[in-house]
Amino acid sequence: MILGTKNASSSTRTKNPRCANCGSSNVSTLIETDRFTHGVGSSAAELSVEVPVRTCADCGTQFTDEDAERLRHDAVCQHLGLLTPSEIRNIRIRYGFNRPVFAALTKLGEATLARWESGATLQNAAYDQYLRLLRYPENLSKLPDASAHAANRVLPANVLPFRTPRLRAIAQVSPELVQAEKAFQLHP
Repeated sequence: MILGTKNASSSTRTKNPRCANCGSSNVSTLIETDRFTHGVGSSAAELSVEVPVRTCADCGTQFTDEDAERLRHDAVCQHLGLLTPSEIRNIRIRYGFNRPVFAALTKLGEATLARWESGATLQNAAYDQYLRLLRYPENLSKLPDASAHAANRVLPANVLPFRTPRLRAIAQVSPELVQAEKAFQLHP
């Protein structure tokens, strides 16, 4: 499982890890190479990722935590060619939407979106393609109800909102339409 060791890096998120066995905060961290198999049968692949391994100085327990799980999950996503949870979350955040608003606009289930953003499940290839298309504002603006949700988004000060034409010019106006327009009255 462990091929090499390095000192802890800034890629770990847990600030003060506690021992999973005794609860002590006297824990050190080393970055080690973790090899694991993803998939079964002919589709199984050997993946390798650098993960933080925690060691408790009080009881000697060695363990990995959510930081390592996140890195393993990201490695699986990279292997499968899928967006990672943080990339999915960043698409939503870039537009300034909270999860319920983004879910309503995109017609994705809010719980499904939460599972993808937390790394609880992987999105399938079709949803991954949909999410990739949503990276582009012109695609997001073409979704039904996009203008209704635009009021709920908060854009950074240096970003201008994407504007879509609201009215189309009519190339030729028929004489009948001009006549009907002149004859129209709300109250006789």
